[in-house]
Amino acid sequence: MRGEEASRMSSPEPQKVRLYGAIHHVERIQLFSSEHRDIEPNRALFTDLLDLGKGARIGVEWFNKQDWQEVVDDREQRAFKAETKEISHYDSASNHFWWMLMLGLRTLSLKAVPLEDKEVWKRYNQACVDEMKQGEEELFCDEGQSEVSYHARLCRHNERNTRCALLAKKIHWIERDNALLRAIKEKQVKAAIVGLGHSDFWVANREAIEKEHGIVFDRYATMKVRDVNDPTTTFEPDAVPDPHRVYDRICFERSLHMMEQGRITDATPDYVGIRDYCFPSKRYFEMFVRKRKGNKISGTIEDCLGSATFTGTENARGIEFVKTYDSQRCTSEADPKPVRYKAARQGNEFYGHWFHDGLVSSFYLVKKPKANPITMATRWCLREERRLI
Repeated sequence: MRGEEASRMSSPEPQKVRLYGAIHHVERIQLFSSEHRDIEPNRALFTDLLDLGKGARIGVEWFNKQDWQEVVDDREQRAFKAETKEISHYDSASNHFWWMLMLGLRTLSLKAVPLEDKEVWKRYNQACVDEMKQGEEELFCDEGQSEVSYHARLCRHNERNTRCALLAKKIHWIERDNALLRAIKEKQVKAAIVGLGHSDFWVANREAIEKEHGIVFDRYATMKVRDVNDPTTTFEPDAVPDPHRVYDRICFERSLHMMEQGRITDATPDYVGIRDYCFPSKRYFEMFVRKRKGNKISGTIEDCLGSATFTGTENARGIEFVKTYDSQRCTSEADPKPVRYKAARQGNEFYGHWFHDGLVSSFYLVKKPKANPITMATRWCLREERRLI
C-alpha cells in the first residue's frame, strides 16, 4: 500500500490546458472554380483568453516567420531536386488567420507560442514530393496484353498512388498531431489554439492523451463559421466534438490499417467486398453476421467511411441487404440514407449492384474472412470480360 502511495506521489501532475478549436479558412466551391475566404479570429476568443492574465503563454498551431519560410523553401527545393513536372508549393489559404491571431495575442500582452515542428513538416514535404512523382508515372496497355492483365497492373498502379497519399497524410495528421501535443507539454502553455480537426479528436480521446502526453484539457471552446458564404465566425465557449470530424481521423487510421495489414479491423468478418473496380482498397468493406435465422441475416459493416448495420437475406441464388450508416460513427462522406445491395451468387462469390438516390453502381463480395483487394478486382474484371464475350 505504501508503495502505491509513493508511486502516486512521485507521478507528475498532468498539465491542465484550456483548448480552443478553430476553423482557420474556408473554400467556397462553385461550379467550375473555388474561392478562398479569409477568416478573422473572433473577438470573443480574445476576450475569453484575457482571464488567463497578461503574459500567459498561448500555444498556436503555427510557426514563427523564419521557420515557416524555411519549410516553404524546403518544399520547393525538394520538388526541384526530384524534377517534378509541376511546381510543389504551399498556398496561403490559412496563413491569414494564424498571423492575425498571433498579432492579436501580442496586442493583448499575451505570449503567442508557436507549436509547429519544422522537422515534421520537412518529412511531410518529402512525402508530398514522393506522392507527386508517383502520380506522374504513366501506365499504358501493352500490345497484345489482355484486359484482365492490364486491369491487374492498373490496380497495382493505383494502390501505389494510394499508399503514397496515405503516407503523406499520416505525417500531416498523426505525426504532426503528436508533435503538437508534445510541444503543448514541453512549452508549458496555459491554452492552445489549433484547428478543429486536431481539437475535436483530442477532446474525444481525452483519457488516452492524458495517459500518453500528461495533458488534461480542462475546458474546450470552438470558433466556427456560420456558412461558407458568410465567413463571419461564432464562438462556442462550451463545445463538444463533431462526431463526423472525429471519425475522419478514425477512418483515416482504418485506411492505414488496410494498407499495412490488409484489413479494416482486427476482427474476423464473414464476408469481404469492394465497391470500386479500379481503386479496390479505397472501397473495401467487411461484413459481420451477428444474427442468422433461415435465409435472413443481419449484422454490421465496417469500412473506411465508418460503421453501419445491415439486414437482408442470403440464399443459393444470391444475397440482398440494406446498409445504414450509424450517423454518430461515420464521416460526413458516408451515405446518410439507407443503401440497397443486390448480387447474384457464384459459389462463395457475389457479383451485383448497389442502389442509392436513383444511382446504380457495381460491387463484388466474397464469403471469406480476408481477401487481397487487387485479387478481388482482377476476379471481378475476369467475370465482366467473360460476361461480355
